[in-house]
Amino acid sequence: MAAPVGQALGQRPVGLLIGRSQGETGPHRQGVGDAHARRDAGTPRGTIRAIPAQPSPHLTPQGEDLWQATGRLGGKVAEAAATDGADNAVKSLQRGLNMLGNANPLPARSAAYAPYTKLGPVAEDGTYGPQTDFALKHATARLGPGKVEEAFALGRFNTFAREAQRSGNAEGLEAKTHTVFAPLFRDPADTKAPKLEGGALQETLNDLGPRGQDDWTPLKVDNWIGPKTTEAFGKVLKTEDADGITAAFGRGLGFL
Repeated sequence: MAAPVGQALGQRPVGLLIGRSQGETGPHRQGVGDAHARRDAGTPRGTIRAIPAQPSPHLTPQGEDLWQATGRLGGKVAEAAATDGADNAVKSLQRGLNMLGNANPLPARSAAYAPYTKLGPVAEDGTYGPQTDFALKHATARLGPGKVEEAFALGRFNTFAREAQRSGNAEGLEAKTHTVFAPLFRDPADTKAPKLEGGALQETLNDLGPRGQDDWTPLKVDNWIGPKTTEAFGKVLKTEDADGITAAFGRGLGFL
């Protein structure tokens, strides 16, 4: 993973102020009154705010330093790489960022300004390069680290779903789902807390299942991903795209 890019410091612009000698003896002083010299179409010009000596810090919407927030998120990707593999961990981040961006388009601007420059999708190539680094920082600065962490969890689930669809084998669904989402809802060591991600997945499958199967038997929403839920997930993968299932699951969780 590439090292975090250091904070860029913008150059202090050269002042475009009228020199004191011109201000004291020039046409503004000689030809018009002081009030007109300080105003232009009713806008005060007498007081000019000083340029800050230090650049303003880059912050998340929650007020956290952006570089610290993205560094912490990078640590979570590194932790996932230990079990998923570095390539899959980065791909999961890239897929999650793309899902998050699709669900949260840039807002419209006033007609007085040109539209925001749209960001293209991040290449899902497993390489943490400048494009992925920028997308991570952009999403964190705009939506906050919590949303990016949720998106990364969805990306990891999506990576599993894609492989399950490719291989036709959904075994491991319970372990992967709880491993990925448990830290977002509860202390993973708490075995008594409801496993909400399990219930959300069951509701998602109940929504999608009847669309492609006439004999669909609704799952009991009990937050437990057992053999029936795993079998149902495999069936839905035969008629629905893994990306579509993941997106629907993400909406059910309130992530997208």
